[in-house]
Amino acid sequence: RQQSIIDLSRPLIDFWKSSGRYTPISAILTELVFRCFNTLETYKLFVFIMNLLAIAVFLLYLSSLNLGINTPIWLLCFGAVIQLRVTFHDAFSSINGMYQVLSVLLFLSLLFYCMFLKRQKNKFLILSVFLFATALLLSEVGMTVLILMPVSALILKTPRKLFFKSYLPALLIAAIYLGYVGWLRVYKFNPAFSYQGLEMRLDLQSMWTLLKKQLYASLPLSNLDGQYKIPRILSFQLANPVNLFAIIAIIIIAVIILHGFHRNKPIYDSRLFFSILLFSLVMMITPAIFILPSVKYQNQVFWGSAYLPVYLQNFGSATLLACVFQYSFNNSKHLIRAFSYLFGFFIIISICVAFLYNVFLVDRRSYEGSFPAIVLDSFVRNGGLNDCDSGSVIILHNDYYWQAPNLYAILFKYNTGKDFTVYDIEHGFPCKDSTDKAKCYLLACPAGNPVVASLSEINFYDGSILRLVKKSETPCNIRRMPE
Repeated sequence: RQQSIIDLSRPLIDFWKSSGRYTPISAILTELVFRCFNTLETYKLFVFIMNLLAIAVFLLYLSSLNLGINTPIWLLCFGAVIQLRVTFHDAFSSINGMYQVLSVLLFLSLLFYCMFLKRQKNKFLILSVFLFATALLLSEVGMTVLILMPVSALILKTPRKLFFKSYLPALLIAAIYLGYVGWLRVYKFNPAFSYQGLEMRLDLQSMWTLLKKQLYASLPLSNLDGQYKIPRILSFQLANPVNLFAIIAIIIIAVIILHGFHRNKPIYDSRLFFSILLFSLVMMITPAIFILPSVKYQNQVFWGSAYLPVYLQNFGSATLLACVFQYSFNNSKHLIRAFSYLFGFFIIISICVAFLYNVFLVDRRSYEGSFPAIVLDSFVRNGGLNDCDSGSVIILHNDYYWQAPNLYAILFKYNTGKDFTVYDIEHGFPCKDSTDKAKCYLLACPAGNPVVASLSEINFYDGSILRLVKKSETPCNIRRMPE
């Protein structure tokens, strides 16, 4: 807290520059968010509000396109695609709200762009370009704006001359950004700081497969793919009165929305169908394009999982689902009209299943990771390592920072004032890197009920326990489905 946000951000900014990437605002956002929202409750509130803000700004942008999408119906469809992912970073809840902030910047830029096309006031274009540049400095996925601008102009039937005049500033910003990133990769790239996610492989088949996985992940119920015991998981969640009450409330709200839509029979111009279809598909495909060349995601993303851009893709898939419902509901053919009722029922079921499965994933992640990590942190803060001499070796039995023992070393020094050499147990006991004089300790805090945090002195060479130094037990009240 004695350092400025910029000073704290600089190491991460320099790391990304050495990797051939320039997204300084993402590093600044990391420090800013955890400086301002440094408790679990305030962080949750921040992420929740930013999710709502992203949805609100998108709906304003959607409204500016005059596509005739009914807002309550769209919200129902969006609820069906809110699916948490725990295999990779989950954009709804983690990455310090980066994708929520990115979405707000991106959709605000497009909203002001549409306002310029309609009113032709330069202040709207200036705001649009500024927000686009800011989004680019947060994530290269901000380049999505560059694709949606011509789509928006096409939907609004903008004259060519006005479109080219309005599009040129954004093209110039994108060219400058890409030129600088290219210069970083040629002249500043350092293999020692290479990030696997930026390693590229232009294999069309692998890229096409990854695109299909990302598109599939933006559809309802896709995160159930490859899972097992689904009925048991859902029934276990329904046994919780809070979850049962929430499901009843969801069904009541959904029925009220659908009944209101049926009673009011809003006029839907079927000629807009192809415009909505074009917009939805572009919105679903474009954010995923930026990760397609990545070797990391080509190899690691499996069916039912997805990486962060799926957050933006969900806005496109919700629009597509709303379009299909409205088109089929307003169709004069009885068979297609009947399909709309089945489709509405499917959306309600999808929302309920997604909600219950999201709760299950949150409980599981909390039980297996978040809560033990909090207990481990508390154990260290309360003097768990006080009996260890400076220079000792700490072996982590449970690494909750994903193979980043150097982060633990920093935290341990912050709490004890001592320098420790820290390793995680997955990489064995590194006897070659130390001497017989250094004592070795095993720091363990596995999931359980209660969660037991312990520090044991161990034999450096074979890992056998020599003596228990300290132990604490913390009750765990997280609901966990029996195996």
